[in-house]
Amino acid sequence: MRARLWPLAPLALIVAAQAYLLSRQLALRAVSDEANYVLSMQALAHGESLGRDVFISQPPLFFLWLRWLAYPLGESLHAMRLAMLLTAAIGTLHRGQHRRPGDGGL
Repeated sequence: MRARLWPLAPLALIVAAQAYLLSRQLALRAVSDEANYVLSMQALAHGESLGRDVFISQPPLFFLWLRWLAYPLGESLHAMRLAMLLTAAIGTLHRGQHRRPGDGGL
C-alpha cells in the first residue's frame, strides 16, 4: 500500500505549497475584479438572473461553479477566495493524476 502512495508525495507537496501561498491572500483587501465577482454572486443568490440583471465578463459556468461552492462556504470575499483556493487544488490534483509519459512534469 505504501509503495502505491509514494508517487503521490510530490503532488501532495505541490498542493500543500499552493494552498499555503494562496491562503496568505485570504485576508487582503479586495481588488476591483474580486469585488465585482462577489457582488455578482450575491445578486445571483438573491434571485437576479444571469444575462438579464447581472452582466459579467466571465463565462457563465464560472459563476455556476462559484454558486455551487458558495453553498457550503458562503458568499463573502473570504469565502470566494477560499473557493478559488479549492478550485486550484482540485485542478492541480486532477492534472497530477492524469499525466501521460512525455507530458513534461505537472
